[in-house]
Amino acid sequence: MNITWLSLNASYSHSSLALPLLHRACMHRKDWNWQAIHSTINDKPNAIVSKCLSTKPDVLLATAYLFTVEAILKVGERLKTLQPDLKIILGGPEFLGDHTAFLQKYPFVDGLLRGEGEAVIESILANTRDLSKVSVSGLSFRNNSGDIVEDSRFAPELDASDLPDPFESPFLDFTKSFVQIETSRGCTSKCSFCTSALSQGLRTYPIEVTRSQLDLTRTHGIKEIRILDRTFNTPPQRAYEFLKCFLEEYPEMNFHLELYPNLLNEEILELCSQAKPGQLHLEVGLQSTSSDILKGIQRASFSRRAQTSLKTLCEMSSVPVHVDLIIGLPGQSLEDFLNDLETLSRFQPEEIQLEVLKILKGTPLETQLTDRGIKFSDSPPYDVLETDLFSFEELNYGMQISKVLDDYYNCLELQPTLQDVWIKNPSLIRDLSDFLIKKQGDQFSAPTSLSKRYHLLHEFLLIHEKSAADQLAISWVRAGHTPLKGLVPTSLWKTDVPTDAKCLHQKADHPYQRDAKVYHLNLSNTDHWLKIYRKDQQRTHILKEWSILRD
Repeated sequence: MNITWLSLNASYSHSSLALPLLHRACMHRKDWNWQAIHSTINDKPNAIVSKCLSTKPDVLLATAYLFTVEAILKVGERLKTLQPDLKIILGGPEFLGDHTAFLQKYPFVDGLLRGEGEAVIESILANTRDLSKVSVSGLSFRNNSGDIVEDSRFAPELDASDLPDPFESPFLDFTKSFVQIETSRGCTSKCSFCTSALSQGLRTYPIEVTRSQLDLTRTHGIKEIRILDRTFNTPPQRAYEFLKCFLEEYPEMNFHLELYPNLLNEEILELCSQAKPGQLHLEVGLQSTSSDILKGIQRASFSRRAQTSLKTLCEMSSVPVHVDLIIGLPGQSLEDFLNDLETLSRFQPEEIQLEVLKILKGTPLETQLTDRGIKFSDSPPYDVLETDLFSFEELNYGMQISKVLDDYYNCLELQPTLQDVWIKNPSLIRDLSDFLIKKQGDQFSAPTSLSKRYHLLHEFLLIHEKSAADQLAISWVRAGHTPLKGLVPTSLWKTDVPTDAKCLHQKADHPYQRDAKVYHLNLSNTDHWLKIYRKDQQRTHILKEWSILRD
């Protein structure tokens, strides 16, 4: 039997563990020939169909996610038209809801699996000619008479010790720039908006399994590791053991993992503080800072302990911290969201990601929509459009703020200036957003070059914080941009710098002293000189810096 796995991702740099996990679960079936078709959601459907047909498939399998399901369905419909006897069986987080309605809407799909596939994939594939013979739970299907048979149960979940090791499958992709690893599966939290609320608890892998996976990854020269655990630091003692292993035994690797601030203890924080630059990238799923709103989605409050832990993490210069916020949560208003931003001004993480709430299929929140006054798009990605406390216009405004965060705060060149102002003015992000929306008008949603962002931010700071505007003008030169095209009047200085100018910074022994040039910047209330050597636009060396305060 020829089994074709359709792997569709947002880009070719992405991958999934679903194929190697399921293949390893039935790799002993030597009479089954597995082949994988890798493509992206941006590729032409007919081109993907052609690749699939070249494998002469008897069965097509795919895992559907939020951003891939529509592309998978376009390909599946064309394949079924060209090859009517092809069996199409789909799984993944997109199929945790109503199977009957889906199978009625998409008659070319033969089967849907609810839940994890490792325990049932062999039984399903062994009975593709007559899915009614499958003796496991979780599979809804169209029988040979065309009738839909729905199983509302979940597929059984294997203990961690029984789960297949995807690294033992030849389909584990080592050609990407990163590798994904599970050290646990499931979640102890029951957040009502999350598909993990449906899991039957937390299952953890022994550390020896993770070590062997990392050892194999090391032989391929891959240094970026993305830990898929929903909350890595659950339970804390186990997290400490794994984190210590990562930092001490694999120091050349970068580990991207998600932490829950409420479960951060002093031992884990101390271990994180010992990480060298490039070893850790931490993500904190905060979602909201309001205890009442968090309680409304079955999530623990943002306690004082959690706040202290997050503050400690964000102050670690060698560890980038990425904080997630959600807008449109039940019980949340625009003012609540703006309060979240003001609260974050005290923490100043390296990155803030703001997303609108999505109503995912099968989640507890999906059954509470009427009570919460939630209206959402029924098409992927299922964005909330309004709630009883958050109007459509307010949500749209929130997503405009999200763009400002991405374009300005999350930009490493602009961030230092913004952070200095934000700590003094907690409403900075809102004020900047209002300025940009008014200033740019219809052009606000269009991509904005870094140079243009520098100039817009400088104009804003001249109104709100002139000293920060000067700092940004100096940052322009430090970042390697052309000094004479900067944010303030700048000229090439051809005489000696005045003797009464105060030296702020100097690299006396730099090898490029003789080739450096001095530029004069006319700042708001100071004359500023920079002695720089520009080898190229990416490398600008500041050799000396002077300043005189004007009367």
